[in-house]
Amino acid sequence: MSDEQVAYDDTGEDKEHVDLGAEFAALGRKFADAMRNAWDSEERQRIENEFREGFRRFSEELEKGFDSVRQNEQVRRVEENMRKVRDEVDSSEAAQRIRQATINSLRGLSDTLERMAQEINKREESAE
Repeated sequence: MSDEQVAYDDTGEDKEHVDLGAEFAALGRKFADAMRNAWDSEERQRIENEFREGFRRFSEELEKGFDSVRQNEQVRRVEENMRKVRDEVDSSEAAQRIRQATINSLRGLSDTLERMAQEINKREESAE
């Protein structure tokens, strides 16, 4: 078993401590590998521009969303209630389920990026 994957028992709890930071690092490495493969392909410039534009637009939309949320008084009250609930839930079973779902989502995204990089490599090899 690699240091990026952890075995889980029947209850879904990890048999060893899973570091979310390590999960993000693994995702980052796989993302960088996918980007390197794309960089080496003939489609590099188009892909690079699409990623840059996509991330720029994503950032703009997030900022717009955050700005509109900050302006809404009702949302501020909900945020305060959520903070209270979060403080109560942090050590609970719900927090563990959320943590596990986050880890599973990160791994799924990581696997998808890995498959994308492999597909790009296959296309490049077959084009040669």
